[in-house]
Amino acid sequence: MKTALALFLLAALAVSASTKNILVVIADDFGIDSHSLYNTNPAANPAGSLTGRAARLAQYKLIRWDTGAEKFYDLAADSIEATNLLTRPLADAPQASLDQLRARLAAWTNTPKIHAEALTSGAFIADAGWFVNADFTLWRTADLATVNWVRVTNAAVQDRGDTIRLTDPQPSGGKAFYRVRQE
Repeated sequence: MKTALALFLLAALAVSASTKNILVVIADDFGIDSHSLYNTNPAANPAGSLTGRAARLAQYKLIRWDTGAEKFYDLAADSIEATNLLTRPLADAPQASLDQLRARLAAWTNTPKIHAEALTSGAFIADAGWFVNADFTLWRTADLATVNWVRVTNAAVQDRGDTIRLTDPQPSGGKAFYRVRQE
């Protein structure tokens, strides 16, 4: 069984060297849980990245790897994803779809990530990752079991170039939990 699967994989990969994950198709045929499979061929992914995100709009699909590399396909004309449209100039319709897909991926991935936090000199400080048009707010609660988060209205927000620093100048005297939100 394993030999047949390996031969089938080799035959399928010889037909098309695309970023499409053929393992999911094969897994369904052999009754294997496809969520436990991933492509370990680093040549198929830019710079060896195994993770990224994809979005589709009508016939167009954009894949953005965590390395920042992108691939853009017209699935109506190229269902096996053999031709990356980003290797040549785009006409107006594909360019408009690419712009929309990039905006969609940016909206999904532009979430604040806390890189450091500290209670220093009587103030709570959180450093979040920087990204374009970041409008961060700091929120606090004393009990995670409730949904009663309160915005820290006197929080200072400072753009430090590679991070955004949020400071609660007067943290509560008891325990407190903080979160950063993108507004």
